[in-house]
Amino acid sequence: MDGKYASANTLIDVLQENAPKRTNPNATTAALLLMALGLFEAVFPKATWYLGYGWRYKDAEPSDAALLFSRLGGIAATVIGFVLLVI
Repeated sequence: MDGKYASANTLIDVLQENAPKRTNPNATTAALLLMALGLFEAVFPKATWYLGYGWRYKDAEPSDAALLFSRLGGIAATVIGFVLLVI
């Protein structure tokens, strides 16, 4: 330390040592589960429609809009899961 102020490297080292650790296994598990379910819904929108609604009706088929929104929801869930995993 030359003078009355600490060097920038010293300050960075102190801040990094005292930074809170972000590893939470429950959050990681939730993010991975959200990503997996989102990918499943994005890749197989018809299957997720049948799991959610199709079993209730006899000889029913999902509309194109239902499949599109199911796929978009799966993509959104995958992106949200990835963001939660990264931050």
